[in-house]
Parts: sequence; C-alpha cells; structure tokens
Amino acid sequence: MNLHQDVIIAADRIHPYIRKTHLTNSRPFSNLVNADVWFKLESLQITGS
Repeated sequence: MNLHQDVIIAADRIHPYIRKTHLTNSRPFSNLVNADVWFKLESLQITGS
C-alpha cells in the first residue's frame, strides 16, 4: 500500500469515534496580532476518560 491508501484506511477506521468540532473566532487574539485568529475546539472531543 502507499501512504495515501494508508491514510484513507486509517480515517475510515476511526471515523465512528470522531466528533466534528467547530472553529470559533477569537476577537481579542485577532486584535492583538492584527489578523484573524481561529480556535479549533478539540476540547469538545469525547475522550472516554
């Protein structure tokens, strides 16, 4: 197999366990660096712990 196929197989294998999380814009950080700053809310993933 090649790398692309390995990634596709791995993604299919873990798909049932992954929750899509949102991006949220941070106005304070965006103002601080004078650019759009977005956060990926990985804290919303289910950990099972």
